[in-house]
Amino acid sequence: MLQIHYQSTVELMSDDGLAWDLAGIPVVIVGGMLLHFCFDWGGRRPVLAVFCPINESVWEHLKMAYWPLVALTGVQLAFSDHPPPLVASRAIGFYAMCVLIVGLYYLSTVIVPRAGLRTRLALDGGTFVLAVTTGQLVSHAVTVVSDGPGAAWAGSIGMVLPVAIFALTTFAPPHADVFRDQMTGGYGLAAGEHPGPGQAH
Repeated sequence: MLQIHYQSTVELMSDDGLAWDLAGIPVVIVGGMLLHFCFDWGGRRPVLAVFCPINESVWEHLKMAYWPLVALTGVQLAFSDHPPPLVASRAIGFYAMCVLIVGLYYLSTVIVPRAGLRTRLALDGGTFVLAVTTGQLVSHAVTVVSDGPGAAWAGSIGMVLPVAIFALTTFAPPHADVFRDQMTGGYGLAAGEHPGPGQAH
């Protein structure tokens, strides 16, 4: 049976995984911000499209949180004593990041509907930092436990599923606002040139 255990404050502070999760916050933030420009730096090759944001849509920027988090989880599994349920907890943390990135973006457009470039950059950057921080804390606070292989399977599916979704929406994006390039109005690879460093995301 798959169960979710919410750790108490004492458990949270005494857990030896706390250092990993806190250290992972700047790792994911910096890694994601670098990943934002990798599609251009890599010559806009299609092979990079699943891994890097290819346009300025809200959806594409979920990749900025996903791939650094996958790398962090892999390193943690390799160099720590954490069991496979760590992957399931990280998956829950990632989905929390997604909800915040998308939700806070649209909330900000309601609160500041005519934000200038600098304001938009500050709002988007702050949203990403807040989402990653919250997601890591959620991942740490929620421990997935199981008396069988359920947690490992759930974690694996939860972390691998976004790859298929990113591949599909990158090359065949639905024409919904969350997939629309906020600068060009296009979708997917056809959205136009990806802005370089210093431009809005």
